[in-house]
Amino acid sequence: MFSAGITLLFTVASSISVHQELTDLINYTPGKSPIIITCPHTSNFQPIYIPSRKTGCFIQKTQMCNYTREAIVYCKNDAEERQRCTPSTKMETGVKSICKEIANELYRWGIFPYLLILDIGRLKVDVNRNMYEGTQDNPVAISIYEKYHSKIRKVINQNSGRVILFDIHGHAQIPNWIELGYGLKGRQLNTGKYRATDTTINSLFKESTFKNKTIFDFIVGKEGFGHFIRMEDPDMLVVPSEEFLGPEGNHYFSGGYTTVTYGRYPYASAIQIELPRAIRKPRYIKSTGRVLGRAIAKFALKHNLITSSVNQHKNFERFKLFFYDEYL
Repeated sequence: MFSAGITLLFTVASSISVHQELTDLINYTPGKSPIIITCPHTSNFQPIYIPSRKTGCFIQKTQMCNYTREAIVYCKNDAEERQRCTPSTKMETGVKSICKEIANELYRWGIFPYLLILDIGRLKVDVNRNMYEGTQDNPVAISIYEKYHSKIRKVINQNSGRVILFDIHGHAQIPNWIELGYGLKGRQLNTGKYRATDTTINSLFKESTFKNKTIFDFIVGKEGFGHFIRMEDPDMLVVPSEEFLGPEGNHYFSGGYTTVTYGRYPYASAIQIELPRAIRKPRYIKSTGRVLGRAIAKFALKHNLITSSVNQHKNFERFKLFFYDEYL
């Protein structure tokens, strides 16, 4: 009897501890501006109570990977097919610190974004994939996944006007450029054959007051986010932008699950930012974060996503020096 009681207490205590740990893994800072910054791949923490994600099964008929338990157990893929369905598990070094620097830079201008950082390794949960691939049906992983995405949905629903989400990542590809994902494939950017409805900034485009502009102005022109990054630091290479309309055969991240999902919401837009390793080194983290923070602020102002919070800020006169001389 006594032993059973001790076991029950231990089980309850363990459950409470795990629940608290799961809550702490989702580092959420509420904001006041319609800007969401998400950072899903910033940790290498591997809790033992969540099984590691397994390689999925490539289905020839659909040319897609299936990550359900049954598909994995009975899969008969060869080595090449298995490679196609091996989940990405690497931590994106430096991104967490850059996300915080972006938020800090926005705070300096009186802009308060919603900041969401996930502190768990991708080997256990990947919130930038669909639920099957990201959790592989594990109930604890599903709980983390749903909590993370519920926070994004809540912010979008709370801000009944327009919202923009920036999903921050790191890549190790060549060239060393910043890749902006709008839900467009590299070939679409290279040829210029895309419509506003193909992108994850269709809402931003539709609600724009710049009625004489096209979607190309919002992707590769002076209305595009790439232009604002280049304005802050001309040494940063950005694709797509005025300089690089498309990746031209190079590897390119077009935007993952988070960007594509929330960029299709009514009154919401999303841009994935993939940062090269070179500007994620410790000595560049602060400057990279500040450049991106200023670019986001000016981009949001240009498109009337924010107004009063910056106007009321004590440093607004200094902000005008950088922004209003060119655009207003």
